[in-house]
Amino acid sequence: HVTSEAASLRDAHRYSAEESARHKEEQSKEHGAAKQAKERCREEESKCRDAIGKLSSLEGVLRSLGEKNNHLQEAAAAATEGHRRQMEATAEARGANEALRSELGAVKAAAEAAASRAE
Repeated sequence: HVTSEAASLRDAHRYSAEESARHKEEQSKEHGAAKQAKERCREEESKCRDAIGKLSSLEGVLRSLGEKNNHLQEAAAAATEGHRRQMEATAEARGANEALRSELGAVKAAAEAAASRAE
């Protein structure tokens, strides 16, 4: 009777040791998988931080380009206004030129008439 109980205890002990070893092996595998997952998370987090940095940089570039675009639009508007004024001045100058030609023609005609009367 004692021998069978001892054998039964040895079997139970062996079974317990085997189960304990399997459990430790599973824990070790799970620990390794968790460690790998944690490392992948760190890598992904680093990639995300890099991407956020790049996005921030691009936002700065876009903001700068927007400001430059505004300045260019203002410069273009000023140039257009300057061109419009120049065209007005050119039209006025043409009008004045035509008036002077007309006066010159009248003066020539008067001079010719006076010269012909003087003869």
